[in-house]
Amino acid sequence: MEQCQKCLRKIQTRHQGLIYSQIKAPWPHIDLTLLGSIYGISYLILVNLYSKCPKVISIKSATTSGVINSVYQVFANQGVPKVIVSRNITLFSST
Repeated sequence: MEQCQKCLRKIQTRHQGLIYSQIKAPWPHIDLTLLGSIYGISYLILVNLYSKCPKVISIKSATTSGVINSVYQVFANQGVPKVIVSRNITLFSST
């Protein structure tokens, strides 16, 4: 691993963890999770990390554009958060 340039880049680009106790306002920090397809419908779960209040959105297309269109509607109502934590949505991974 010490010789692998791709591994070294990945290790060096890791972000600092979010310290949840430092969250002081209701909307600036959200967590996104994408649940797999159930009867052809995927579910996007947005959690307000301040209040722990979830919002579940059903999406027919679990693609990058499908997820973006779904969160766009929420952001239009709530505002754009400063920090978005996403653990399992590989659609947003950079190459």
